[in-house]
Amino acid sequence: MQNVRCFLAIVCLGALNASVGHASPITVNITGQVTASGYPTIPVGSLVTGSYTYDDAAIPLIVTADPDQALFSDIGDLALAFADGSTITSSDPWLYLTDSDASDSSPVDSYRVSNGLATTATGSFAEGIVLSVSIARMDPTYGAMIDFPAIPDPAYVMAMFPVDMSCVQMDLMDYPFFRDLYFSLTSMTVASPAVPAPCAILLSTLGAGLVGWMRRRRTL
Repeated sequence: MQNVRCFLAIVCLGALNASVGHASPITVNITGQVTASGYPTIPVGSLVTGSYTYDDAAIPLIVTADPDQALFSDIGDLALAFADGSTITSSDPWLYLTDSDASDSSPVDSYRVSNGLATTATGSFAEGIVLSVSIARMDPTYGAMIDFPAIPDPAYVMAMFPVDMSCVQMDLMDYPFFRDLYFSLTSMTVASPAVPAPCAILLSTLGAGLVGWMRRRRTL
């Protein structure tokens, strides 16, 4: 019995040290507020909601000669919804990271998720061609990207990239000018469920084995 108590103590210590991680891919839910709008049915101050997905183990593709710019192509659908029911979705979005320093011409760090070519729009946005959709923030002090080019956690983006650049830009088919909409992010939260880290999985396995062993002892 003393051996059993020692085993349980070791298992409990493992539980205390077990961490909880996010499953891949990670889904990010966003909320925002319209700050400027070219659409009468989407007023300033109205709610914006949306989501996108990325793999936190994704390997970036460097698309320019600038080593401070990284592009991640392996992310899931980008979707936005607005107060009048209008929606925009993209099945091939991209995630861009920029890590600048004082020697760059535009010394800012940036985090941006943008639509690709496969973009579908409904409601107010269906009247034109969606040129650009961005969930984007930047840090003008160029100090946010400390682990470049790793993808920063959404909470870190909200805290360390203080300037919002999120927007929708369109070219209207029957109108000679662009029509833009800008919004600021109010939250970015991870929606994917937390899963046990390897230590916690080991704990569950050992616990199940211990229960079976004790039952067998009682029957002897």
